[in-house]
Amino acid sequence: MPLAELSIDLVAKLATFETDVKRAAALTEQQATRMTRAFNAVGGAVQTLVGGAALAGLATAVRTTAEYADGMGKLAQKTGVSVEALSGLTYAAGLADLSQDGLAKGLKKLAIEIDEGGGKLKALGIQSTTADGALLALADRFEGMPDGVSKTALAVQLFGEKVGPELIPLLSQGSKGIQDATEEAKRFGLVVTKESVAAAEAFNDNLTRLTSAAEGLKLKLAGPLVKSLGDTSTYLLKVAED
Repeated sequence: MPLAELSIDLVAKLATFETDVKRAAALTEQQATRMTRAFNAVGGAVQTLVGGAALAGLATAVRTTAEYADGMGKLAQKTGVSVEALSGLTYAAGLADLSQDGLAKGLKKLAIEIDEGGGKLKALGIQSTTADGALLALADRFEGMPDGVSKTALAVQLFGEKVGPELIPLLSQGSKGIQDATEEAKRFGLVVTKESVAAAEAFNDNLTRLTSAAEGLKLKLAGPLVKSLGDTSTYLLKVAED
């Protein structure tokens, strides 16, 4: 091939190659843009999901906390023990594998015993006028007793056949062990205060009111419709009978 023709052919091929490179670059840029948009869309969706989940989790936590504080306040009223003392004792009881219900039953029995004169407690040298104070005094008595039939018999005598044995692991820690657990509960932020109980009660009461208001609104809106449908169904029955 003559040199001139070879040069022309080479230039043409170089031009075609440059065009192909530019096309490839343009396509690559388009694909990169599409991928970026796709990743941004996915990222936005993930952020929305995470944000929604976080808000839902926060709402659940608030409701659960309010219900716990409200319930603790009502249980404190039933047992005759301050809510601060009860929430601390509840934590100590949990460490001793004693349920909150078992603890509450034990405190109620002590409250009844004290109200009736406290003969059983006085026989043990316990003069406390509060259920939680009597529990701590009993704990010192139980701590000094060896495990066995005598300790179990005393627990049954004071608290009954079911609750008595369940309380032994807690009482056997002594008052110091129980108080140490209560202090730990305070450090963990687990002790409920009267103020938090009042706030939780107001929150739950307002939720109940809002639910009742919504039910009332449904009745107001549905009432006329029900009457209209009733009249219509009565008319249709008459037509069917004729």
